[in-house]
Amino acid sequence: NIKNIDVLKIFLPFPVSKKIDNVLEKYSKILLIEENYPVLEYQIRNKPVSGRLTDNIPSEGELTVDKIINIISDFFFTSSPL
Repeated sequence: NIKNIDVLKIFLPFPVSKKIDNVLEKYSKILLIEENYPVLEYQIRNKPVSGRLTDNIPSEGELTVDKIINIISDFFFTSSPL
């Protein structure tokens, strides 16, 4: 159920806080959705996260609500684990 997914909103992606490691280690599967350039994803690319750099998020085009819902559903409910 998509309502059972934890969401963390980061307001200042650069520089990333070292506290992010504490959050990342709690989850086996992490989808990183960034509006434009993958600023945060580049900083934590040595962690098991998925996003634009892993082609889970389209690199071009607007991220509409419908697209985000489909991306989340595909990632958490139909894709294979990391």
